[in-house]
Amino acid sequence: MQSLLWVGCLTWFTLYAGCAQRDLRGWSEESPDGKTYFLLDDTDGTNCPPVFIDGQEVSWQPGRKLEISPGHHFITCGYKADVSQSVAITVEEGMTYHFTYWGP
Repeated sequence: MQSLLWVGCLTWFTLYAGCAQRDLRGWSEESPDGKTYFLLDDTDGTNCPPVFIDGQEVSWQPGRKLEISPGHHFITCGYKADVSQSVAITVEEGMTYHFTYWGP
C-alpha cells in the first residue's frame, strides 16, 4: 500500500511539473488562446500598484492577465519607473507568465 502511495505521488509530481515551466521569478503555462500574457501574483506587500513593465506604467488588478509581447521584460512595483530597481523576466510566446517572487 505504501508503494502505491509513493507511485501515485511521483506520478502526480511528474505530470504537474510537466504542465508548468518555472524560473526564479515565477512560472509559465500555455495560454488557452495562444496569446502571450503577464499575470502579477505577488504585489511585494503594499508597494503596488502602480506596476511598470519596461518603464511604462500599466493598469493592473489582482488576477488580471495583461497581454504582453514575448521576450525579455523589466518589472517594477511601486511609484518609480526606475529600471535599475526592477527585476528581469523572460516571457515565451503563447505562454501566461505568473510573476510570484520579488526577492533578490
